[in-house]
Amino acid sequence: MNTKKTTHPLSEMDMRLLERKLRKGEISRKEYEAILESLPESDEYIEIDENGITALLAKNRMEQ
Repeated sequence: MNTKKTTHPLSEMDMRLLERKLRKGEISRKEYEAILESLPESDEYIEIDENGITALLAKNRMEQ
């Protein structure tokens, strides 16, 4: 059975930023683990859009 992984909206971020958000309590451990599982394998550098990430987190919290 071949199931496709769905990519988490925050998966295109630097891991240091993700870990910082976890330490600050901006994301939960469950969100952190879900993001890690959805990350694609890549050797490429990805530019970080911190404002976009903050806006997405705020939007997700308002929807919950």
